[in-house]
Amino acid sequence: MSSHLENALTFPASREQGERQLATVQHAEEWRLPVSVASEVASIFALLGDPTRVSVLHALAVAGELRVSDLARALGRDASTISHQLRVLRDHHLVTWEKRGRVAVYRLADSHVLALFQQALAHTAHQPLAHLPPFETPAAREVG
Repeated sequence: MSSHLENALTFPASREQGERQLATVQHAEEWRLPVSVASEVASIFALLGDPTRVSVLHALAVAGELRVSDLARALGRDASTISHQLRVLRDHHLVTWEKRGRVAVYRLADSHVLALFQQALAHTAHQPLAHLPPFETPAAREVG
């Protein structure tokens, strides 16, 4: 992990520590998030700005794996809309798919996607993490 990303993931342990850090201007360069990292994070959050994509992620988080037709039926949308949203999510590495015969089965790409989604749900509800089953799909790709 790059030092910029590590610094971006390090938060003050307390409000007092945070205030001391704010007063220490000489460390401002360490706190600056590289534009490339900021753009990547912003694109992830932008993806969550679409209710259909959020509904797709929720269905996959709860069910584990689903076909396009199952997602379309469950969400009350047509298959072409769901396919388009899955392609967008796949292009940004939030979902992955596997061909099984003539059918494509989709799932969340890895446990980080599930954690991000759970955090978003929890933040929305202003309560502890939303109850979703643990991410245990054996074919899931872990990002280190």
